[in-house]
This record gives sequence, structure tokens and C-alpha cells, in this order.
Amino acid sequence: MEVGIIGGGASGMTAAIFAARNGAKVTVLEHTGRIGKKILSTGNGKCNFTNQKLSKDDYNCDHPSFAETALRKFSRVAAVDFFENCGMLTESKRDGYYYPATGQASTVLNTLRYQLQILGVKVLTDQQIEEAKKEKNGTFCVKTKDRIYRFDRLILACGGKAAPATGSDGSGFRIAEQFGHKIHKPLPVLTYLKSKEPCLKELAGVRCRAEISLEAAGELLQKETGELQLNKDNLSGIPVFQLSHKAIRAVDQKKKTVLFVDFLPQCSEKELESKIKKMVQMYGPLPVSEILGGILHKKICGAILHKASITFETSMKKLTEKEIQQIVMLTKKFRFEIVSFPGFEAAQATQGGVDVAEVDENMMSRKIEGLYFAGEMLDVDGRCGGYNLQWAWSSGYVAGCHSVNGEVQCYKSASAE
Repeated sequence: MEVGIIGGGASGMTAAIFAARNGAKVTVLEHTGRIGKKILSTGNGKCNFTNQKLSKDDYNCDHPSFAETALRKFSRVAAVDFFENCGMLTESKRDGYYYPATGQASTVLNTLRYQLQILGVKVLTDQQIEEAKKEKNGTFCVKTKDRIYRFDRLILACGGKAAPATGSDGSGFRIAEQFGHKIHKPLPVLTYLKSKEPCLKELAGVRCRAEISLEAAGELLQKETGELQLNKDNLSGIPVFQLSHKAIRAVDQKKKTVLFVDFLPQCSEKELESKIKKMVQMYGPLPVSEILGGILHKKICGAILHKASITFETSMKKLTEKEIQQIVMLTKKFRFEIVSFPGFEAAQATQGGVDVAEVDENMMSRKIEGLYFAGEMLDVDGRCGGYNLQWAWSSGYVAGCHSVNGEVQCYKSASAE
């Protein structure tokens, strides 16, 4: 059995390892000069490779149950066990994130590379794919500029379009289309969101814990809490990344898209109103800008006062009931209309890709027998925090095993054998 894998990223290397472990002769064709380059930039160079809090609900997909089988066959426990048994020491953080104990993404990449080497997987780089097709005799023909390869099974693990400097150029989508597969429009995800709200210029540089609510066409789509980062023309930070999938899709569909920021999620509107009125009594003659600085970042205070048309010098005792209500409302629901998003160069992952309705739970094409998909090529994207790498490991495992055996067992620890 000869298995060809187009793409030497996280999912492609995983598929290669498990296809080889199951007895196949495996060849990986990578179009850049080295394999696994994108892994080196994950987790700020530390590679958050999975997450303790993981389920199918952490993934965006038009068919939510699609990812469930793969995640069950090769779970986050399996991912940790796999790397540990390959000689990589791992550690988990309080937030549930798993990293290599070295704190270096290169450790993850090298562990995969060493496995490919000892399993005899042939890795060929600088392979620009010109055409891929299935011939009448059932074999797959892959044509590059220099030669033609033939395989019994073919796995497309070419990645998406995010972080193009690492080699993710979307070329795999063209190959999938050659096989007759539908591609949902690829869009960036896990990235910042752009707004033209004037106050962003004065808020630039602020980091604060906040609750963010996403609305599109007047419908509440998602809420997230975490550290918000405000920049001169955009909103960023983990909570923004977590809701970027729905926000970017809404903007792309020309829907009015708004983020409402609660700058004091630990305090209800009623509690905040009571607190402000108490400060009016206590600090009556002092400027409102100074007193509000005791509960909010000074720049946030300024933006709220500007929005409410209250001068900084206004004394606390001169605040009207209406102005107090405005301060409360703006603190708890400050509005930022999202008008655009950055390109793939600023994104951590891709949403869109091969329609999963055309792929079975074993990652095999429903159109072409023996053709498989893995990783970011599929229209599946996860939350920020190791979820997308876990999808790479899980989908790669399933595709690699099934391409050889025609079945997939749940991952069995090497240490238990």
C-alpha cells in the first residue's frame, strides 16, 4: 500500500506517521522548502498543542457533529500521550493549555520529524503540484513540474490560507476542486477586527478585562470574556479572536456587525449606578474624570465622557440623573461597529474550505474513493487555545489510519502495549 500525502504541516505529518505505523509506504509532498514551518509560530513560538477543555462545541462547522468522531478517536488525552510516548515532555497550565515542557514550538516539530524519519517516511520538499487525479485503474496520479507520482491512496493536508509566509497559500483548495469538491469561501479567523469608531485613537494601548457581545443584523450571536486589547483602528485579544469567526462571516455577508463591550463585567448596571451616586455624595466638588478613574482605566473614562458629552471638569455633584444613566450605559455597553477585518497574513487559522458534507467521518471523500482530507483544508475551525492543532492531530490520525486499514480504532497508548 502506497499512501501519498500532499502537505507537510501538522495534519499531514500526523497522517503520515499513522499511515506508516499501520504498514503503508508513505510519501509526503511539501511545496515549500521545509515541513512544519507553521508549527513554529503557534502559541507565540511555544506551541499550545491541545487543550484540557475540549469538545465538538469548540469548533465552527456547518455540520457540528462532523468533527466529533475524529476528536473521540484521537482525543486531547491521546495527543498528550502520543507526544509523551514519542519522547516529548509536556506540561499543562492553569488555563488548561498544554505545551511542550521546553516552552519551544520547535520541540513539537522535531518530535514529528523524528517519527517520520524512524518510520521511513519519504519527505520531498519544493514540490509544486500541477495536477492531481484518479486514474481508471484506481491509482492516484500527482504531477509536479519535474515528475509524476502514483499512489494507492491520497491524503490532501495542504493547509488553508492563514499565515501565508509559512506556506499556506490555499493551493490545496484548487486540488480539491480538481476532484470535484465544493469549497466554502476561505476567510481569516482568530484575528483582530477593524472599527472606525473615533474614540479608538484615544483608547489605543488599553488592555482590560471585559465582556464582549457580538451582534449581527440585530441578532446576538456570541459572548466572550477575557482581556480586550484596544488599538487605534481595531479591537484585539483572545475574546475578540474567539468570536472572530461569526463576526468576519457577518461582515463578509454585508450584515451590520457590532461589538458591545462591557468594561465592568463584574458589576451589574444597578450596582454601578448605586456606586456612582455614592461617589457623587462623597466627592461632590471633585471632577468626574478624576473620580471615575477609581473604577475604570483613565482612557476608558475619557472615551465614555466624550461619548456622553460630559466635560472632564464637570464636578460630580453637577451630574444629572440622565448623565449618570449615560455613564452606566456606556460602561456596560460601549458600541463598536465592525467594518472590516485584516487579511490572512494576520490570521491564525482559516474558516471555510472543503464542504464537510462531501466527506465522511473517516475523512474520506464521498465523491472519490481513496481520497482523504485532513486539517485546515476542511471547513472546520476551532477556538483559540490549541483547538486547531488538536483538529490537525485528530483528523490526520483518522485519515492516516483509515487510508491503510479501511477502519479506525481509538488511539491506543504505546505504553499500554
